[in-house]
Amino acid sequence: MQQHIHATATSHKSRTHNITSFKDRDDWIKAIVAVDCEEISPTAKIVAIRIALHHNVESGQCNPSLPAVALGTGMSERNVRRMLNELEEAGWLIVHKSRGGRCSLDIYNSHTFELSVPLTRTRLSALNPDTVVRDKEPNPDKPGRLTRTNRVANPDTVVRQENCEITAKRTAKIESPPPDLGDQDSGRRQSDDAADFERFWNAYPKKVDKADARRAYLSVIRKKLATPEQMIAAAQHYAVEQSGNARRYIKNPATWLNKGSYANDPDPGSTSGPTQHRPSGAPDHIGIGMEIARQIMAEEAQNGQ
Repeated sequence: MQQHIHATATSHKSRTHNITSFKDRDDWIKAIVAVDCEEISPTAKIVAIRIALHHNVESGQCNPSLPAVALGTGMSERNVRRMLNELEEAGWLIVHKSRGGRCSLDIYNSHTFELSVPLTRTRLSALNPDTVVRDKEPNPDKPGRLTRTNRVANPDTVVRQENCEITAKRTAKIESPPPDLGDQDSGRRQSDDAADFERFWNAYPKKVDKADARRAYLSVIRKKLATPEQMIAAAQHYAVEQSGNARRYIKNPATWLNKGSYANDPDPGSTSGPTQHRPSGAPDHIGIGMEIARQIMAEEAQNGQ
């Protein structure tokens, strides 16, 4: 059966893209994808990509049948022919068609394709989407505006400037750890707490279970429920209030601290605390009360023995 090979007249608009590897083929696909839709329709791009996938990089042959292209793109054969004409006119495809004697002159049994580049394109890489990077601050009047650059060849290495800035801002917000005050400062605080507790212990009217009292006292101080001065003043007021009571009615210091009794209002019937100034020659009621309390505790201690 005699066959006639027909080459399109559009080959003068383009030059063949030399494909010797899959990378060359992929570069051509990326370039045609990057073409504006006003130049080539999205449907034509789909047909072009499907044809490129049939290109054999070893033999250099690309001759899928029209039904195969139609099946691969989900289009009708008539629509595929229209897209081929569009690609030819744009210079992205050179089609060699062969006719069979039994078929109509308008239907080609097989095709041989050459992937080409329009002569108006000086470089294929100029349209490669891998080399496209968005502006740092896109113009709101032109959303999605792109600036082409040849510095980036792999889409996985495309770096957006705004992402870098966000990362830098987040890094700047990381607070440095607080300075280490050292063991010297810790020892000084413990020494002050110990001295303040001894002042509290001397002021409290009942001295039992000192270890429990120390733990309760430090808990109040560390929780900042009261200051050492407030605790000592409250203990002195409590000692005055309990000066006439038997020792067994006075709360243990740990119990007094755990119940928050240091925050109680002083008994209005008792003499105010040691901070009260008395006129010259006036009797020291607080000192007298403290002396009576000590005598009572001494007598009970002797009776207990």
